[in-house]
Amino acid sequence: MTSQTPTSKTLTPQQAFVLADRHLRVGKSAAAETLYRQILKQLPNHPHAFYRLGIIADTAWRQAISLKPDNAKLYKWLGKHCSVAKDLRKQKRLSAKLSN
Repeated sequence: MTSQTPTSKTLTPQQAFVLADRHLRVGKSAAAETLYRQILKQLPNHPHAFYRLGIIADTAWRQAISLKPDNAKLYKWLGKHCSVAKDLRKQKRLSAKLSN
């Protein structure tokens, strides 16, 4: 009897998400990112996949800055990244207030 490891093509979106989270926890962000992007191809509005991609992006920005702390452009783009996230949180709070 042959045991096969499931590939991303044979996984349900939920299984892919669990596997991607495992990859992310052990530092395999490239593998996790691939799975999150595959999930979004099947479920384009999956908020948790977007959230996890944001975590990966944030980690990448901070790593880039730690490698090149004198590069002002990195700080500028990280600032823009954080500003967008802040604006989205404000929009979400406003939307929640308006729907009540």
